[in-house]
Amino acid sequence: MKRSILVAAALVAILILSGCGKSHISGAYRDEHDRTVEYFFTHDGLFSGAINGPATGFHGFRGTYTIQGDEITMTYTDLDNQKPVGDMAKPETGSVSSDRNTIRTDTTRRTLVKE
Repeated sequence: MKRSILVAAALVAILILSGCGKSHISGAYRDEHDRTVEYFFTHDGLFSGAINGPATGFHGFRGTYTIQGDEITMTYTDLDNQKPVGDMAKPETGSVSSDRNTIRTDTTRRTLVKE
């Protein structure tokens, strides 16, 4: 009887802990200061987006992301249908707010806010 209770308690603890700290985000995010920059994140670790401004024109991008705790790493795999070069070929790191509504990037210094 005690063993059954311990096993049940352990299973409940595992289920509760596995729900904490989402490892993915999803939805549309825009740059807080430059509304022409938009990212779309999917729950399966992919992102895409565009910069579409009067001064810059349209530029599309795609990539993958991972989240460990509150740290995000984004790797661009496609920029305007070409392989990224230079700084864009390096992974972009940043942080994700605990409510998953804000992403702050380190390299490009963007603050992305969920729409």
